Amino acid sequence: MKKNRLLITSLAFGLLLSCNKDDDNTSESKKYEDLIVGQWSFSGQAISGVNTEYSDPCHKDFEVLSFKNDKTYRQTEFENINGTGCEETTPTDGVWKISGDKITLNNEQTADIITLNENVLSLKYTEDNKTIVDNLKRKQ
Repeated sequence: MKKNRLLITSLAFGLLLSCNKDDDNTSESKKYEDLIVGQWSFSGQAISGVNTEYSDPCHKDFEVLSFKNDKTYRQTEFENINGTGCEETTPTDGVWKISGDKITLNNEQTADIITLNENVLSLKYTEDNKTIVDNLKRKQ
């Protein structure tokens, strides 16, 4: 009888722990989904651990990454095409989803969410065998 009670108690405890972990992951995802909605401007970038300037100043000065409640996003694009200053080009549109501490864009590009709060968003991803961290700030 004691073995059965111990077994049942152990199973119940194990189930509680496993449920809490899933709930925490879901809770964190929901929190991130709420926080990410809005407009973000690019404030800095690090490539393989080294802070770098964006190769195109139009990227930092004008581009905006907007996440909407309907799980769509838009990144405005600007380039200095004619050497006369930054001009808006065709934006990038798509869908986003968050699972745990990862965000996926268009079901293909995934980034780790390093920081996400009311004012700061930092994303880490790999591109061309380099680790890139994009730092963004909420646009006021």
